[in-house]
Amino acid sequence: MTFETRATIQICDILAIEYECPKCRAKSVRPIVDPSNREGRSNAIPRACGNCNALWIPENSQVEQDLRELLNSIGEFRSEGERLPFAMRFEIFVPENNAESGAVGAQKV
Repeated sequence: MTFETRATIQICDILAIEYECPKCRAKSVRPIVDPSNREGRSNAIPRACGNCNALWIPENSQVEQDLRELLNSIGEFRSEGERLPFAMRFEIFVPENNAESGAVGAQKV
């Protein structure tokens, strides 16, 4: 018998994105919002570390554009997810020892 450990999340489970500075290890967590219903908020993308000011993403770079598109898409699908004619889940990596310890979302199949 073979066991496979899998963990999945629905797009509605993605609430925020965490950025971590490789230089000073400071973290910044930003909520992901639906760009069509943001109530004055936007998917803010930090260009530099708020702690040590290390440059992360140059202004108007391809990385900034791609990241903004990704965050906007996640925000849109989160609000539209209930209207989709199917369930959509992302499979995520869970180390073996986490599945055995009963980590949230981990299941033996």
